[in-house]
Amino acid sequence: MKAAKERSSPAVKTVLEASATERCLGKYFAPMVLSKIGRIIFMVIYVILIVGSVVGITQLEVRFDTDFFISKDSLIYTFNQASQKYFDQGGNAILTYVENSSTDWESEEEQLKMQKFNDKIEESDWSASNSIRQWYKTFLEDYQAGKLTGVTTAGTTTCTKNENEQPVVNADIIVPEEYFYPCLAAWLGTDKGKLQFGDIVFSDDNKVTGWR
Repeated sequence: MKAAKERSSPAVKTVLEASATERCLGKYFAPMVLSKIGRIIFMVIYVILIVGSVVGITQLEVRFDTDFFISKDSLIYTFNQASQKYFDQGGNAILTYVENSSTDWESEEEQLKMQKFNDKIEESDWSASNSIRQWYKTFLEDYQAGKLTGVTTAGTTTCTKNENEQPVVNADIIVPEEYFYPCLAAWLGTDKGKLQFGDIVFSDDNKVTGWR
């Protein structure tokens, strides 16, 4: 009776019904872990894992790449890899578009604001030096290099391309208000201007209202 009663107890039933793995863990692993030497070993392992995790976090790089979402077997992935390997310029180009019909490009104030804006971008940590491609920047550089010459005769202002590239003295470092649009029209007829013609949006009265 006593033996049958012991076999019917929940503790004994649990042991009898336990698998070989559970019996092994209960008989050998648990006593070893709970022993003094076992606790020391697992404490050392725990400390090593914590140190490794901290070191790993310091080496973590936060990065997003569209290639993460492209199958490695696709042609576009192969193209991107070849492009990065042979034509990588150290970063991705960012296209910005601005539409503001109230900007008076002819005025000195607006031109200086745009120059300051470009300088701030190039001074930032996430922009490579001399990496800005903007129509106004190129237009101004050509004007300052003497490639465009503005003239006012009998109240009529014209601007022509100067093949001799004589330097132009421009203390304000801007395109003068009276020459801005005539010289812009002349510049858009040059090789550089033609390449950036699509970056400018004009109103019906030929004023710049949008750009990129």
